[in-house]
Amino acid sequence: MLTSLKSRISSARQPAALAVNQELVRLYHHIGGEILERQTRQGWGVKAIDRLSADLRESFPEMKGFSGSNLKYMRYFAQLSPDGRIGQQPADQLPWFHIVTLLTRVSDESEREWYAAQVIQHGWSRLTLGVHIKNKLRLRQGAAIKANLGGCGMAGSDHDPLTLGDVVALQRGTTYKSRLLGQPGPVLLGLASIKRNGGFRDDSLRTYGGESPEKLILRPGDIYVSLKDVTQAAELLGAVARVPDGISEGRVTQDTVKLTFKRKDVPSSYVYWLLRTPVYREYCRAHSIGTTNLSLARGDFLAFSVPKPTARELTLVEALEALDDKIELNRRMNATLEAMARALFQSWFVDFDPVRAKLDGTAEPSSRAAEP
Repeated sequence: MLTSLKSRISSARQPAALAVNQELVRLYHHIGGEILERQTRQGWGVKAIDRLSADLRESFPEMKGFSGSNLKYMRYFAQLSPDGRIGQQPADQLPWFHIVTLLTRVSDESEREWYAAQVIQHGWSRLTLGVHIKNKLRLRQGAAIKANLGGCGMAGSDHDPLTLGDVVALQRGTTYKSRLLGQPGPVLLGLASIKRNGGFRDDSLRTYGGESPEKLILRPGDIYVSLKDVTQAAELLGAVARVPDGISEGRVTQDTVKLTFKRKDVPSSYVYWLLRTPVYREYCRAHSIGTTNLSLARGDFLAFSVPKPTARELTLVEALEALDDKIELNRRMNATLEAMARALFQSWFVDFDPVRAKLDGTAEPSSRAAEP
């Protein structure tokens, strides 16, 4: 009985929520139209809207949405969409703040209609919609389609837009036994081996002596990512790392996935730096799931757009690779110099080796007179 009631309630909630949203959007459009008419006929200004906001909130204290700024959005909505539609899309099929995002961030009417259709079709959140608008998804897809038509419209041509799913396959890691940590074996490549927002971290590496099948093994140059994060900052969510030359073998854990590349025309180095860009990092945050512990769905990760690299972009990747190698070389040199400095300090000021040598008569004089 309880199961059937839960199912019935769940099935009823969605149409009820849609109906409430439709009535709310229609109400906001009506209020916006009334304000627009008063401004046209009676010369209403900002102060009149603020007074209306105060009156409505006093009359309906249990309702939200009657702030002065929201009333101005309603007026803007009625002004740009007098028939209550965004292009051919009924606006009442969209949540209110999706409508506000479209009206305030997309100036072209045809683009607004396209984004509205995508929201209805794919169920984008407001944050996801904002990310796609910022990244100019409509223009990018339109350019890809136009280029594809220029190539005779053949499926699979070089102009087809790609996603990560077209370029890589994923191999998720498995759990490990804590008692086997520190034993001879591959280095564990879990969350602790990835820097925030991407990059390899080597300050807390541990080897693992347990079962490590070949499909979980990574070698120098291989790339892996985290599809989880234990904080709300999401700085590790989707973060990418590459195994350095100093590690002969690594093993992914339950928190990381190994990338296996399927195409030769999209170099792994290009994908690595693409996954270090602010656009990708924002995409991961926009598609995060969860409250305490965050996760990134495989489908969302693989849906990230991968533009085919141009010659200029490949040259830029080569420059980034060279800089990365130089930074790593400098880091190793600094580590060597620091180790030498610690050894000298230990010898001179802790163990007093020069003093002991002098007392024992084994120290060589700093200078010696020339023999006749």
